[in-house]
Amino acid sequence: HDSTLEAKFRQFIKSQFPGADESQLFALMDTLLEWDYNVPKAEELSAGNALRVVTSYVMHRFDLFSSVGIHERAFGEYMTQVQEGYISSNPFHNATHGADVFASVLFLMTTGGLRETADVTDEEFFAALFAGAIHDLGHPAVNNIYCVKSRHPYAVRYNDQSVLEMYHVAEAYRILRSDSKYDI
Repeated sequence: HDSTLEAKFRQFIKSQFPGADESQLFALMDTLLEWDYNVPKAEELSAGNALRVVTSYVMHRFDLFSSVGIHERAFGEYMTQVQEGYISSNPFHNATHGADVFASVLFLMTTGGLRETADVTDEEFFAALFAGAIHDLGHPAVNNIYCVKSRHPYAVRYNDQSVLEMYHVAEAYRILRSDSKYDI
């Protein structure tokens, strides 16, 4: 373990999630680069905050805050809004799923070798991870066909084209622009 990373992570967990078990969470982070990373366990240990915990840990572990020029506090505030923007009652497309896709992108980029093979910059690496985190933000638990056929407001707004995909990205940017404290 990198003692600086561990100290930052433990401080983050203590300050943000008082009921979470930082020792078990940090031990679980050791398996983050494995395909079978246990996101539901991270969700349990973080008291329902896996998306925020995993994204923050990765940003520190890969030094993305400084290399990409993202403000740590703004990122934390933004990811809080993203996590809350996922509909928790949605049985699949919820924040745990966002954390799982984020972890899968991380695996493919690192352990899977894509980052090295494709000579991915830190900015591109962050963009891919960010996409994984926000990819189903606010998902209404119906598919594009349903939205189009029912004339859902999203379908009208996005002219029946990639309705949910357009909505998820727009929602992510809406949050970014809603308050300067989210300006990552």
